[in-house]
Amino acid sequence: MDLGRRNRIEQRTARVWSLPEGTGPEPWHDPFKAVVEVRCHVEEFNPRRRCFEPRQAPVADDLVTRDASTATLAEAIRGHWGIENRLHDVLDTALGEDASRIRKNPGVFA
Repeated sequence: MDLGRRNRIEQRTARVWSLPEGTGPEPWHDPFKAVVEVRCHVEEFNPRRRCFEPRQAPVADDLVTRDASTATLAEAIRGHWGIENRLHDVLDTALGEDASRIRKNPGVFA
């Protein structure tokens, strides 16, 4: 659980289903060992109402090629998102994507 980071509370739950050998009909299915489902319950702080409100978060399903514990797989998936978030910060600093006038006022683009 992440508490108080970026004005939101996140709680993730992960479930793992092992895949028996030869589960898929195609040969490229053979390396997959398990399916991981990650659900995230998010509550964001609404400054106008001064309270936390639930937000719908998507469910993530991943195929993995090694056997590991649920905690290890959940940590690896969370770590992957950390890489993508850091990359966005670097690109935004270099290219100024978030300050784009198109995002703030789409009418200028039209």
